Amino acid sequence: MNTPTTAAAIAAAALVLAGCAAGGSTATDSAAGSVQPTPEVTVTVTATPSPASDTQSPATSAAKPANDASSATPSKEPKSPKPKPAAKIITVPDAVGMNYQRAQDLWRGKGLVVLPANDASGQDRWALLDSNWYVVGQKPAAGTQIKDGGTIRASILKYGD
Repeated sequence: MNTPTTAAAIAAAALVLAGCAAGGSTATDSAAGSVQPTPEVTVTVTATPSPASDTQSPATSAAKPANDASSATPSKEPKSPKPKPAAKIITVPDAVGMNYQRAQDLWRGKGLVVLPANDASGQDRWALLDSNWYVVGQKPAAGTQIKDGGTIRASILKYGD
C-alpha cells in the first residue's frame, strides 16, 4: 500500500467534504476566511393548462379565431334563486314485531331519522346489540304521513323478556 498516495486521497476527500459542509461556499471564499452559507430557495410552479391545449393539437388551436363564441366566458347575468322543492311526504312503515335492527334499516331506507329506543319493560336498559331486541311499538304510528327526514322512536323488548 502506498502511504503518500493514500494520504493524498484522504486529504483531497477532506477538502471536498469541508467544501460541502461550508454550505456551498467557493474555494476563494474559504481562502479569504469568510464563509457565508448560500440560502436555499424553493420555487413551486403550478401549471394551469388551457382548455384548448387539452383537447386540440397546436395546429387546430392556432386556426381557431380568438373571438370565437365557444371560447368566450359565460355571461354574468344575475341568477334568480331556485325555489326549494316541496318536502317529500313519507308514509311511516309498520315495524312492530320486527327485529329492531331490521326496523331501523327499514325506517332509514324510507328517509326517517331513528331516535334512541325506549325499553318497554320499564327497566331503562340500552339496546347495545340491536339485533337482540324486537319492536313492540313505534311513534309515529304506522301509516302516518310525515316529512322526509322526520323522526321515529321505537319501544323495544329484549328477546326472552
